[in-house]
Amino acid sequence: MPPVLRNYSLSGAPDSGIYRISVKREPNGVASNFLHSHVNVRDTLEIAAARGTFTLLHSEGPVALLSGGIGATPVMAMLHALASQHSKRAVWWLHGARNRSEHVFALESRQLLSSLPYARSHIMYSRPDPGDRPGRDYDAVGRLSVPALDQLGVPREADFYLCGPASFLAGFSSSLKDWGVEHRRIHSEAFGPGEGFTPGIAAPKSPEPPRSEPALVLGFRSFAAVSRGPGMGSSKASSNSRRPAGFPSAGPAVQASATVANQHSLAAQSSMNPNLSIRLRKAIS
Repeated sequence: MPPVLRNYSLSGAPDSGIYRISVKREPNGVASNFLHSHVNVRDTLEIAAARGTFTLLHSEGPVALLSGGIGATPVMAMLHALASQHSKRAVWWLHGARNRSEHVFALESRQLLSSLPYARSHIMYSRPDPGDRPGRDYDAVGRLSVPALDQLGVPREADFYLCGPASFLAGFSSSLKDWGVEHRRIHSEAFGPGEGFTPGIAAPKSPEPPRSEPALVLGFRSFAAVSRGPGMGSSKASSNSRRPAGFPSAGPAVQASATVANQHSLAAQSSMNPNLSIRLRKAIS
């Protein structure tokens, strides 16, 4: 069986010395089910160096972090970066989910936002369950939209970072432009199935013997960390691109191995949340 290649956004703090990914368990997902059911602490995984352009740029102005569903992963890394810097920026955390059982990072985001002096949060559930508590678990019923942002008083001069499924992003960027947001202030990344972003992973030169379990190679889609100025502009670093300070490098080789340092279920934040966070420490480069 050929290796299974998957790209995951980093979801942790940029200066923690580890890579953290957060993976939703999909019913028919080969990689997500493998990670949830078979990967344990001290296991070694093949990884590719993080790289990409979905980056929280250096600025002193307001920032709006918008996400839908598990698309919260890269903007969670941005929120971690802002909290670690004790940022004085006006931060808007805007998230949409179906209900509390699918609201990822609920507790973690609240804790980070409480450490930021000028942070505001607005959570929308499209189909809240009877036990979901308005005013505590969520703020309004519906979906995130530009009219909702307007009613909340989100400033048009903010830098907007959007991540979610295609259905979430469809039309959102153009609506922001129609609302008066400059094109250069809108940054987005679609979350979900798509072509792999793994330029550092080459196909095997010769056939490999059959495996009882598929090999898993992880490619990190984004550092999603703050760019602190010239020389640190790339969010998905490779051997030829720039890397935000604080993240461990994968070394001169794009491929590396990483040991699972620890893992925990995000169900601690929501009892029915089928998500898993895995922290990886670099083992071999």
